[in-house]
Amino acid sequence: MQCTNKLKQLALAAHNYHDVQLALPAAEHNNRWSPTSSNSNRWSGFPSLFPYLELAAQFDELKTLAISDPSAREGTLGTLRVAILQPFLCPSSSGNKKQPTWVTRTNYRFCWGDNAQHHWLSTSATDNYLRGCFGYLSWYNFAAITDGTSNTLFFSEREVADTPLEGTGHAPTRKVKTDSLADYSGVFGGGTTAANPSFLSSRSTCMNAVGTGGEYLQNAAVNTALRCYHGLLWDGVGFETGFTTITPPNGPSCTRTGNLGYMIAPSSNHSGGVNTALGDGAVKFISDTINIGSGDKFDGDVRAMGQSPFGVWGALGSRAGGESTTL
Repeated sequence: MQCTNKLKQLALAAHNYHDVQLALPAAEHNNRWSPTSSNSNRWSGFPSLFPYLELAAQFDELKTLAISDPSAREGTLGTLRVAILQPFLCPSSSGNKKQPTWVTRTNYRFCWGDNAQHHWLSTSATDNYLRGCFGYLSWYNFAAITDGTSNTLFFSEREVADTPLEGTGHAPTRKVKTDSLADYSGVFGGGTTAANPSFLSSRSTCMNAVGTGGEYLQNAAVNTALRCYHGLLWDGVGFETGFTTITPPNGPSCTRTGNLGYMIAPSSNHSGGVNTALGDGAVKFISDTINIGSGDKFDGDVRAMGQSPFGVWGALGSRAGGESTTL
């Protein structure tokens, strides 16, 4: 099955979920089967879609399992955790050759919108900082998408990392399509706690860390910040299962330690852009050269739903920015 067909199936699954639950799944939420786990509020929206992706048996298996501490994540879901789940794999991806000890893959991601500020709160609180259709501990219905489902992104693809390296290790490659920069100086401001969350300080700093060959620059600061763990967990947090509409498709990605800031560009091996699924189920190819605006950050309160500072690309990511931008 082609990448575009799988994106369409994901969008259809989200619609079917909405028909039953009267809301879209949250992109990150509590693991309902292990609510007291230290990893409980790191559960992505993909498991919620299993029954609508012909993965009902796997969904039933999930209900018998619990997530353990993040330090022992691999293998805690038994065989399901290392299973290859075809609805989440793009045939053109170069990162699908899974080693026996690696966790499973996802080439597809939820749209978190045009704001990099991810306010990781307690498992009982909601997040008002994400402007996309899928929130953190927030379940939006179609009525909340006032920009219109045909003007708002649901899903996109992203290349999977080449190695299973996670956490504090340095990435062995500098590929923009698969790697990211963590705590790269100047990109994020603010603190590293829920009480003092990070915020995007300079998009251009992240953009300027890329050389002409499509790889991150080779310098000491980049070497320290390089990370490659993208797409290794379909049940993971935002940098593993989400994307933002801030840096362009196939552009650079920067994150903030503590899961307080994600700026993740979608990526693919398709020439010149990425495939996406809109809220109405339409699948569209978006060029690397899409208008991304001239803004470097949000100048106002990101919790206020206003127009995006990141051009057409940012507008497509926000659910209620007051833009009726179409492709």
